Amino acid sequence: ERPSYRGDFEHIKTLYFKETKKCAVCGTHQKIHIHHIIPYKLTQDNSLDNLIPLCARHHRIIECKTVKMLDGRKDYENAKRELKTMIGEISVGSYQSEVV
Repeated sequence: ERPSYRGDFEHIKTLYFKETKKCAVCGTHQKIHIHHIIPYKLTQDNSLDNLIPLCARHHRIIECKTVKMLDGRKDYENAKRELKTMIGEISVGSYQSEVV
């Protein structure tokens, strides 16, 4: 029997991110969330390849960009690569200009 999403995800977060408690964008250790690059509801993917630690503020930004990027798309692997590239390119300075 497959474990529930929450139970499975909690185990995976502990397994993969026990040592990594910093935002992949800005490096802060405050208010860290583990973000699904492609939403779980679309792929049921809790693999390390689909997860990234983000602070609360960058989680909101990335989530918004993800929703826009995925609108109507079904090519999740290409979208995941694009989103990873975008996450890597975001800097603290660009974050400030994006929230205005």
